[in-house]
Amino acid sequence: MQLQYIPADAFTYSCVLKACSIIQDLQKGYKIHLHIIENDYEKDGPVCNALVDMYMKCGSIPEAHNVFDELQFRTVETWTSMIMGYSDGRMWPEVFHLFEQMQSDGIFPSAVTISSVLRACGNTGALERGRVIHKEFVTADALMIPTIANSLMSMYTKCGSLEEARKVFDKLHIRDATAYSVMIKGYGVIGEGKKAIECFRDMLKNGVSPDSVTFTCLLAACCHASLVYEGHALFRSMREDHGIEATLEHYVCMVGLFAKSGHLYEAERFLETFCLPYQRTWAALLSACKNYGEEELGNRSFEQLMIGNPYIPAWYVLMADTFAGSGNWNAASRLEELRKHSEIFKEPASALIEIEGQIHKFTVRNSPSKEVSDMVRSMNSRLKKEGHLPNLDSVLKSADDDEKEIGLCEHAEKLALAFGLIHTSQGQTIRVTKSMRICHDCHETNKFVSQIEKREIILRDDCSIHHFKDGSCSCGDNF
Repeated sequence: MQLQYIPADAFTYSCVLKACSIIQDLQKGYKIHLHIIENDYEKDGPVCNALVDMYMKCGSIPEAHNVFDELQFRTVETWTSMIMGYSDGRMWPEVFHLFEQMQSDGIFPSAVTISSVLRACGNTGALERGRVIHKEFVTADALMIPTIANSLMSMYTKCGSLEEARKVFDKLHIRDATAYSVMIKGYGVIGEGKKAIECFRDMLKNGVSPDSVTFTCLLAACCHASLVYEGHALFRSMREDHGIEATLEHYVCMVGLFAKSGHLYEAERFLETFCLPYQRTWAALLSACKNYGEEELGNRSFEQLMIGNPYIPAWYVLMADTFAGSGNWNAASRLEELRKHSEIFKEPASALIEIEGQIHKFTVRNSPSKEVSDMVRSMNSRLKKEGHLPNLDSVLKSADDDEKEIGLCEHAEKLALAFGLIHTSQGQTIRVTKSMRICHDCHETNKFVSQIEKREIILRDDCSIHHFKDGSCSCGDNF
């Protein structure tokens, strides 16, 4: 077109920018942008919308924002491109901020906009904000749109509110494989494996064909609930009855199922039988070795992980915890020193809690306010009086017991829990979202607090949802 000296118009630029977005070619996008400026199309609405979309999908957020800020008229597509970009980048506060700005400008959100914001609500545990969006924007007609319905159910399940997710599910006139998969996954992460299987059977009864994702959710549910026989049967049925070939996700679930249930060597044989040189399968086995203090097998798993990628801090942490669990403190300390000497640093854990529609973030050792520090100390004092002693064995550093206890007090989820106790009324459920798996000491702390304070505490970590009530947890202490 250029070789034939045919001038481009707004439609041409929009199409070419769309192509750049699809293949995520930022360099070509830059060149097209310069071409747009040279030909005085930088103020054209559809072209600017396409520019924003291209920059966001290519991960170039500052450039997208520059174009966005210069726009005189912003359509719902423009706002949605920005919100989706921030959502894909897991920049949740920016998603909420832009959505509020969008509402202030009087722009009604599209189905894609609502889905992106609901995703942010689910990933931050912002249940109250999600409920507001449900009430204000999700009409009965909107529930007919699968994107909105599935996003709404997913938000509720991630926030630990299966009852509300089920209400949405029951209102659906048409339930596809995705809707059933969302519910199966929701039951799975709270340890209700049998309910997940019941949901699957209901799916088959209603003539809905499962897909690969459905079986990933099913096998994960069996893993969380340690349903070894049922999980193995479903794994066989997946191929024999439904013609679905196993993927990496399915193998990871199966290794996790055997390992978490204590069948560690069965998990290793499964790995060897199917020749699975994948890091995530060995990581699942190493994680279980940590829980069972199985040092020898854990070391073999760690060696396999080192062959794949020796620069991931999580592998070192899991192996060090495995050494500690079997009482080999010298090996644990040496491995920690090796990790630090190699400058392989782990990301600090963080925890989020929503109070009156606002998200508050706490990071391990982030110097909390005096109010929160006082509450943590008071909480620990009460727990000691009730017979709960801190699990100092989970602290690897060389220090006396007092220093180790202080270190445990600085865990992000404890800071968030203390903040929640301060800023919520008696009897109100506290919901915390953590970036990493909860440690044993914090797990025990939440159990005792739920009993002493007569509170329900719902904590979602990167693996599952823990529902603490009356001194016990929905996971049955198997995590």
